[in-house]
Amino acid sequence: MDRDTYTNRATADCINQHFVAVKIDFDAAPVLVAQLERAQAVLNLPAGLPIISFITPNGKLYLGAGYLPSKHMGDKHSFRKVADEALKLYADKVRLDEESFPLEVAR
Repeated sequence: MDRDTYTNRATADCINQHFVAVKIDFDAAPVLVAQLERAQAVLNLPAGLPIISFITPNGKLYLGAGYLPSKHMGDKHSFRKVADEALKLYADKVRLDEESFPLEVAR
């Protein structure tokens, strides 16, 4: 994703405008990555590496995915499409509370 998705200018602009991006190195934080994978599995979201998690400021996972290309490819949605879905879901506070999973992440 580093070479394809994140280097796409429109995708990078979308991320920078609407999200706080945090990149987690699996080797440096395997416990955190495992926790994110378990939380996504509970919500029936794709889990595995790479893992993309959309989390509220108060620590609720509400959307996630695995690899997302910069452009729609076959059955893989583009990062922008999933990011737009995340923005819409985040705006719907009632649905967000019903369809999210609280994370217990050390701060």
